Amino acid sequence: MTLHFRHTIPVLVFLCLLAFYMLSQRDSHLAKRPGGALFSDPTRRPVAIATIITSDAYLDAAMALRYSIRKRGTVARTIAAYVPKQLSNRSLCFLEAVGWELRPVPLIKAPDPGDGRKIADDRFKDLFSKLQLYKWTEYEHILLLDADTLLLRSIDDIWDLNVDLAAVGDVWMDRLDLGFNAGVLYFRPDMGTFKAMENSIYRDVDKYDITWSEQAFLNYFYRFKSVRLPYAYNCPLALKMHKDAWPVVRPEAVILHFTLQKPWNHPRPGPQGNWASEQFAEEFNEFWAVKDELDNDTRYNGFQCRDSRS
Repeated sequence: MTLHFRHTIPVLVFLCLLAFYMLSQRDSHLAKRPGGALFSDPTRRPVAIATIITSDAYLDAAMALRYSIRKRGTVARTIAAYVPKQLSNRSLCFLEAVGWELRPVPLIKAPDPGDGRKIADDRFKDLFSKLQLYKWTEYEHILLLDADTLLLRSIDDIWDLNVDLAAVGDVWMDRLDLGFNAGVLYFRPDMGTFKAMENSIYRDVDKYDITWSEQAFLNYFYRFKSVRLPYAYNCPLALKMHKDAWPVVRPEAVILHFTLQKPWNHPRPGPQGNWASEQFAEEFNEFWAVKDELDNDTRYNGFQCRDSRS
């Protein structure tokens, strides 16, 4: 009996050490995984996914974006920034119903170079107001998504990226740009950075192309100082024009970006569709699948907002 117990001791010690090792590996993995030990650390500030909405025309898009985030899940706060008086009370009601935390921000007016150069589209003229989110220093990092994006997979692996700014290279129909696209921005809020940008917007207007609004400015301000994310983190419709890149990036896409054409501005793909809904049928259907699911979900579809008049 005593001899048998003596032989058993090394086995028990080995099993205990093995169990301890496996638990330590699990805890190490959790510490690196969003939602794990790292995010229960009281010394770490929270993170946020944000969008900025400057027009009622983007209501459906912003609602679908928020619902897509809900479907994928996230540890982040979800905040919709808006400039007061630019959105109707009805739109604000719907945005809140779908789960956005509403937060007003002051308008930052686009600079006027005084030489005839103008922003390419009126949709872009208020987007300098994105920079107001740099003042939200209660957050460790913010992932800022344009309202015309859609989340296809969980994004929470991004929160371990410890950089000041990360973005995806810009894509044009005929080329891949060396600059980055401002439709998806991952950044560290900082008041010093905000003040420097606020001064630079107007002072340095001759040093960037005002045609492309805040995107051109951010590329100028962060020249040589930004980190590039893979195209999967901002997969634009324009990339479909690049026949070699699209089949590689599209299956891995995390964020779909409706550049070129917006699905809510066209008929749905099918017999009643047009050239855009035919060319981008798969991508438009991604949007409509989320929008239809939301419309049928009375917990979040804002049915109580439908009688709002203003």
